Amino acid sequence: MDNLQTKDTILLVDDEPVVLDVGALMVKKLGYNVLQAANGMEASQIFRDNVDDICLVILDMILPDESGLDTCKKLKEIKSDVKVLHTSGLGRAQNGDGLGCDFDGFLQKPFRIEELSSTLKELLAST
Repeated sequence: MDNLQTKDTILLVDDEPVVLDVGALMVKKLGYNVLQAANGMEASQIFRDNVDDICLVILDMILPDESGLDTCKKLKEIKSDVKVLHTSGLGRAQNGDGLGCDFDGFLQKPFRIEELSSTLKELLAST
């Protein structure tokens, strides 16, 4: 992996088990460690417990317990400069800027590993 970061763990948050499994395989294939969460509460807890290791969060915007925007706000309260990549199968939502959460990027689901790779490299290069 040509990522020069010392932190190389990505938190993947999605309520669809297939998306979570396939996404985790893609992230691992790209050379990152991956943590998985199926809802916002779980994501917040995992992030809190691993904040020093997580370099980026891939966050679905529709979760069963709270919106992705609310989850993003909670993560930003824990660490204000966390990188958040917004994903959605419903199209691009309004950027959370001004609503308490500024997303760093967007990927339309389903996405290919090439798209994920280039987006992660771009976002992590600016860290």
